Amino acid sequence: MAEDGRNDEFLKISLSDLKFKRVLGSGGFGDVYDGEWISRHEQVAIKKLRIDASFVPLKERKDFFKEMTMMHRLRFPYILNVFGVCLDRSCLAIVVEYMSLGSLYDVIRNYQLTWSDRWSIASQITKGLNHLHQFQPNPIIHRDIKSFNFLMTWGAQQSNHRFSAKVGDFGLSRFRPMSGLQMTTNGLLGTPRWMAPELFHDHSSHTTTSDVYSLGVCFWEIATGRLPYEELTTEHYYLEVILKGKTLEIPSDVQNDFSAIIISAVKKTPNERPTCLELLEYIENCLQNLGLSDSSIGEYQFRSQKSPGSTTRSTISSNYQSSTSITSSTKSYSNKQLEDTIKCTETFAAITLSDQAFLDEDMAVISAALTRNQACKDLALRNSDITPIGVTFLSLGLAVNCTLTSLDLSENSLEAVGVANVALTLHYNSTLATLRLNSTKMGDKAQFAGLAQQY
Repeated sequence: MAEDGRNDEFLKISLSDLKFKRVLGSGGFGDVYDGEWISRHEQVAIKKLRIDASFVPLKERKDFFKEMTMMHRLRFPYILNVFGVCLDRSCLAIVVEYMSLGSLYDVIRNYQLTWSDRWSIASQITKGLNHLHQFQPNPIIHRDIKSFNFLMTWGAQQSNHRFSAKVGDFGLSRFRPMSGLQMTTNGLLGTPRWMAPELFHDHSSHTTTSDVYSLGVCFWEIATGRLPYEELTTEHYYLEVILKGKTLEIPSDVQNDFSAIIISAVKKTPNERPTCLELLEYIENCLQNLGLSDSSIGEYQFRSQKSPGSTTRSTISSNYQSSTSITSSTKSYSNKQLEDTIKCTETFAAITLSDQAFLDEDMAVISAALTRNQACKDLALRNSDITPIGVTFLSLGLAVNCTLTSLDLSENSLEAVGVANVALTLHYNSTLATLRLNSTKMGDKAQFAGLAQQY
């Protein structure tokens, strides 16, 4: 490996050495371009971060460069290659290898996948994530596993795989606050529909097991060709999935073995989920049955804390036997009195809903009303038992509301994480001028310092 100094020089790519062509896509971080690395005559993808680079503090720029350097050194067949970064005063961009088919999300919708394709893709993305989790001296946690963050191209002619899949964006989740907002009740970052349920509760942090849960949701996408919980709005997702435990339903035409890896990966209890290595062993057995075996799984065996052997296969299989689907019946929540009150006051300029005992579900109802309301300028919710989860619901509606100018959340136990989520929302709300947070139990400086580390 090159010395650090030489490697750093390689990583720094001048803006004048990049040619931006058509936009390939947009996301929470910014826009991705089909581009050219001019001096090397190489087609690349350029991810231009949607921020004003001149306002990024020096420390964050250094942290960003350090993280990208680590990504550049992680060369592995199932991880997207990072060629370099552009740190121009007017532009922060990452230069990565070009993947002609876009994301896994795109491939699922644009191509008819055979079961051999599905098993092959599942194997490759699990190998990529496992490589991050096996990294020494400390595992690398992705924190934002979803179908949009696996990149795809055609498989090599000499391989048994029609598609080639690689893990991307694994070093960027720490920097999301510079360019976008995806929040949970404890200030953790990620994309809600793929996130493990434990991450929506206080004092939780991203782990290898939360990555595995998100991987399981991607397995479900591969099997069904659908977006997870596509029938639910964001507010109803929090209500039905996080609060009431609604889970993904596996269609009856999904192969039993594939159902088994989904069910195992999305277990509600983190320590009941298999590791990526254990999933790989199970998937490898299935690939052998299809004549698509890949011997590269062997390189991981010496790193494993335990030898899965037949135990892994029987455990994952038993998960399928004990649950042929992972759906749960839920009843739609309704608070008719609250809904009637909102309906009667929807044309009012000021609405007072203080001194109530609101459930988190009630806050989801109020949040949904905020997304529609075009009249209310002053909303009072003082002393209404609003929790950090409840205020997160409210924040979702506040992010798209364009009329509210004053909001009173005083005397609610919002805690530091709830207040932080409201503060993040203000990045998107351009009308709110007055925010009252008296007696909201925001905590001390130490709590905020810990929260800042997560951002």
